Amino acid sequence: MDAKLKYKAKKIKIIFFDIDDTLRTSKTGFIPATIPTVFKQLREKGILTGIASGRGIFGVVPEIRDLKPDFFVTLNGAYIEDKKGNAFLKEQIDIVTQEKEPCGYDPNIKFFTMDNYDDKFKEQSINRLPMSKNTAKLVKKGWMYAINNLKFYYKGLEYIIIPSMVNFDEDIFQGMINFLEKSNTLSDEATREESFIRKLNKQIENFEYINSFTLDIFFTEVNVTNLSVKIFATLEDVLPSRIRKVANLMQEDHITDAMKRIQSEDEDIGFVYLKDYFRITEQFAISTNSIANLKNKILKEINVEEIMEEIKKNPKENRRFKVFWNGKKIEVDLEYYDFEKEIDEIKEKLENLKTLVENAKEWDKKIKDAAGEYILEDAQYWWEPSADYEDEDMPGLIEDLAEIVGKEEAEKMVNDEELSLEVFKKLIYVNSITLNEDGNFNVSLFDIDELIFSGHIMFVYGNINGEFSGGDFAG
Repeated sequence: MDAKLKYKAKKIKIIFFDIDDTLRTSKTGFIPATIPTVFKQLREKGILTGIASGRGIFGVVPEIRDLKPDFFVTLNGAYIEDKKGNAFLKEQIDIVTQEKEPCGYDPNIKFFTMDNYDDKFKEQSINRLPMSKNTAKLVKKGWMYAINNLKFYYKGLEYIIIPSMVNFDEDIFQGMINFLEKSNTLSDEATREESFIRKLNKQIENFEYINSFTLDIFFTEVNVTNLSVKIFATLEDVLPSRIRKVANLMQEDHITDAMKRIQSEDEDIGFVYLKDYFRITEQFAISTNSIANLKNKILKEINVEEIMEEIKKNPKENRRFKVFWNGKKIEVDLEYYDFEKEIDEIKEKLENLKTLVENAKEWDKKIKDAAGEYILEDAQYWWEPSADYEDEDMPGLIEDLAEIVGKEEAEKMVNDEELSLEVFKKLIYVNSITLNEDGNFNVSLFDIDELIFSGHIMFVYGNINGEFSGGDFAG
């Protein structure tokens, strides 16, 4: 080191570090073993350390916090916190009051959106709005009210309805809030044939001033324990008249959650696409009009080294875990008995799992094709609705099946007791995958609503080369 640089180094009082691709590798999350040593040596020399990041404070991952820096400068300087958790506030224009006030407070409700990930594909907390202390309190109060009173469910889907008015009238708005709150306390009358749109229409109908409002609908997963709200997708500024129009058209054409063309003079409602539209795990793709790149982002990337580290902590408990497979959580079993002796085999299994999950759409088709080849004959033998259902149950059975396979195929299944290959593949889904040695795996499947095998599990046996050797069902 030259003398000039050495002199300048002595004058350094504090050093700030960025996170991504500075302290840790952005793609893998890897932190070199030398980094904690660097922080320790700086402390010993009396030099303060800080983290400077565009992330919110909740987005600073635990391994970075473990470095024990003296300061966190987050949200590109909008929020500063010392190592004891004390915040340093600066005057900004408050998002609500539009007045210059000390800002940097948060409502202590963690929001996550599915279009905003950190480098490990985990949900990233969003807290970038300049809020004063009073505004933060009001935001928390408002969201707590929404969570407790304006949260609804449709076939397991959780959503929150937030009304808004262009020309705000406090009395009318309060009436709408009370109306929605009351509808939330009523018994859920949704039936299997009722669609999300028609249920939404029921929730808002008969309110006198409904056309004064637009509705924001947030599809969420609320954790009341840690006050976190995951927002999977939103429908914003929805006109109630639009909901009614679509609901009426659906009623006329007997459309439920299926995809069907509507013959209508109204060209912009020429099509209603509802099949699987509101499945939670597909909403990010739908809201961004992109399914091709969704892959496994919603759960986690199959990071072999990361998973190996988790397994190492508790090999017995962690040999099984869940991944997303075409929008559904499925269980994976690595099937090993001695972690230390089988490390190489386990890594190979995880690499194979990565291939399967990242190409789940193609592999799902291959698996169902194999099930059709090896199990369809048994399924056709088991499919005998005349023996399992009473005559008065047949119309309801047809309606249930029509939601999955279409009305024409449903009628064939019930009236002719016919189970075709294509219909069979529509009625089954992957439940779990067990990874074996040499690239082999077993896949367990179930049929939707246990319509064929009455809850008995199906199996197909394949390998990573795309070859399948057989299939069977338990029963």
